[in-house]
Amino acid sequence: MKFDDIINTVNANNYSAFFYTPVIYSKATSYLFLRPKEIITVHKKDDIDFSFRTIQKLFDKGFPGYALIKYEAGFLFENKLEHLIDADENNLIKFVFFEIDQVQKIKSSKILMNDAADTNYAIKDFELNKSEEQFNSDILKIKEFIRAGDTYQVNYTVKGSFKFSGSHAQFFKKLLFNQSANYSAYINNGENLIISLSPELFFFINKKQIMSHPMKGTIRRGFG
Repeated sequence: MKFDDIINTVNANNYSAFFYTPVIYSKATSYLFLRPKEIITVHKKDDIDFSFRTIQKLFDKGFPGYALIKYEAGFLFENKLEHLIDADENNLIKFVFFEIDQVQKIKSSKILMNDAADTNYAIKDFELNKSEEQFNSDILKIKEFIRAGDTYQVNYTVKGSFKFSGSHAQFFKKLLFNQSANYSAYINNGENLIISLSPELFFFINKKQIMSHPMKGTIRRGFG
């Protein structure tokens, strides 16, 4: 199976997704989700109870799937923060379920890659959503919050935007070769394409054990 063909398949089918593990990792396995059976979406707090009951039923029946959860979804579960949800925000939580025969489990070593150096794409007009002045001001505010004891850690991020043209497959492949992230995904969300490359394991459930491998906050006591 060719890597480019997999990406083209995802592009052609809404809510199709490809979860890739690079071959440098032991027993690397990838998953291709094809045509979904059911999509459960949470837009607002009133949707939670019914949606989660439906999700649980699909889990119990053994349907595989994936979920897309925005950071802002956390506001749904805390009454004091609910007012922070943008009125135009939607699709805060989305679960996509598939029939078993619509999910392909693939050994990553069996996926054929052509030359990643063949950069058949272009990125132009890259810019961040924060100016240098805004960035410096934000960092000073964060330091003030830390000194005041209001927080001990802030995950400060900025957004970048750019114009893209060319091959999505080659672009994704280039990112994979540059970063070799263990947990990588290419998702057709219907409205847009999502590319994710992460070294972090959010959580893994094995019987009664829940394991997590985040990047930060995990060093043993006494080391620094």
